[in-house]
Amino acid sequence: REERIREHSEALAARLAEHEIHFRVKAGETGRLYGSITTADIAEKIAQVLGHDFDKHWIQLERPLRDVGPHIVALKLEGGVRGRVKVLVEAEEV
Repeated sequence: REERIREHSEALAARLAEHEIHFRVKAGETGRLYGSITTADIAEKIAQVLGHDFDKHWIQLERPLRDVGPHIVALKLEGGVRGRVKVLVEAEEV
C-alpha cells in the first residue's frame, strides 16, 4: 500500500513539474499584489489542472506570494515525495 501511494505521488510530482500555474491579479506599479496568493489558492488552481482535488497541506510556502513574477513552490506529497511547481503571477491589465 505504501509503495502504491509513493508511486502515485511520484507520478503526480512529475506531472506538476510539467505545468505552470498562472494567476492574474491586481497589483501596484511596483509589482506588489493588492492581496496575496495562499496555499489554498494554489491548491485550487492545481486541482483545476489535474481534474481532481489537491490538498493545500502538500504545498510548502513560508509565506503567501505577494509579488508579480515567477515563483517555484515546493510540494511535499504523500509517501514523503517532494516536488516543485512553477507559479507565474501576472498583473491584471487595467
